[in-house]
Amino acid sequence: MSETFSETLKYLRNKKGVSQKELGDVLNYGSTAISNYETGRNEPSLKDLCRLADYFEVNIDFLLGRSESSSRLNEDLKRMNEKEERFWHAYKSLSDENRSTVRKFAYFLKNEENIKNPR
Repeated sequence: MSETFSETLKYLRNKKGVSQKELGDVLNYGSTAISNYETGRNEPSLKDLCRLADYFEVNIDFLLGRSESSSRLNEDLKRMNEKEERFWHAYKSLSDENRSTVRKFAYFLKNEENIKNPR
């Protein structure tokens, strides 16, 4: 994996305003995992790439520096039904702190779901 992934990960994390520890906590990673990714010391598995892309709402090609566009979010927005659109607009109107709480809760529920129904 190239330095581009490390740089992109750091850029996305800083843009979202979360620390390495906060990102690690949300994704249930060890305390140094994000630092190791950002320094190029370790490389993420495919599963972890998917989790990072989901968290940052970008496609994997963007995360790897293979695309200038993170258009996955735009495609998802086009496919939203009315309830999802209302939820999205409500989410976007929240404070950064409350958005963070919603994200953490959603990841908590997703992890619980994965434990109950492993693939």
